Amino acid sequence: MPGAGFPIEFMDDLEEGVCLIDAEGTITAINAACAASFGCRREDAVGVPLTAFADISTARVWNLDDGARAAVFPPRRENSELEMFAYTISHDLKEPLRAMNVFAAALAEDYADGIDEEGREYIGYITQGAQAANRMVDDLLTFTRIGRGGVAKETVGLDVIVDDALSALRDNIRSTGAVIAVDAPLGDAAIDRRVFGQAFQHLLVNAITHVAPGTKPRVGIAVSRKDGWVTVAVSDNGVGIAEDQQARIFGIFARLGGEHGTGSGIGLAIAKKALRLHGGDVTVTSAPGEGSVFRLVLPENG
Repeated sequence: MPGAGFPIEFMDDLEEGVCLIDAEGTITAINAACAASFGCRREDAVGVPLTAFADISTARVWNLDDGARAAVFPPRRENSELEMFAYTISHDLKEPLRAMNVFAAALAEDYADGIDEEGREYIGYITQGAQAANRMVDDLLTFTRIGRGGVAKETVGLDVIVDDALSALRDNIRSTGAVIAVDAPLGDAAIDRRVFGQAFQHLLVNAITHVAPGTKPRVGIAVSRKDGWVTVAVSDNGVGIAEDQQARIFGIFARLGGEHGTGSGIGLAIAKKALRLHGGDVTVTSAPGEGSVFRLVLPENG
């Protein structure tokens, strides 16, 4: 295996994806097959942690000089199983889920006189289950697609990102009575508006959703800047998260346990992936019964 200074473009005729990473796990060079496998442009991958795109345990790894490593990934056809799975279940499940909703609604309307209160409750469970499964499929598709084609960073007002999210979640905010306090103006950041916006929106949904019964959600949004980093903090008065659960909640299909374990279990994984594509990360500070503060951290100048 060549040293870290080898021009990796010479490996562009390989089917396998090859990338070089430094001692901190940041991509320093990447060949065409690897960029295609990760669903991004080569220039958008350089400088981003490898963990934003892949698990290094799925690659063959060679140690180079000064702690650098070369990671060789299987061809794209072997590396896109999750994406293929997501598209498959989307096709196979969307139609039956739609049918469940339609026929549950028809049953409740056309046979209303013959259905007692317990029966209507069961119909509600059917509808809620179908809608939850539909959201899970949509979120899984979002996770597999996010960052495909690279991250197109531009200077965007963070107030615009907040306004977009509040507009998209208007009905959710109204139905829960959530109070959203924004420490405006929030200033600008070098971000991909769509990708970063998805991450922020998922954090806002979590903040509104995971509260104790009878509690009105209260959410705070603020921005701080220090040492070349921008931090967007989303604080809530929710149920909180135990310390031993705080790492696993960023995994796919990970949920909080108990009665508050609603949602698709993919939203935080989407946020984590989106921020790592920006060269940043998502962190959380929380304790049971004391709410949470999620922080979107990214380089100030992209």
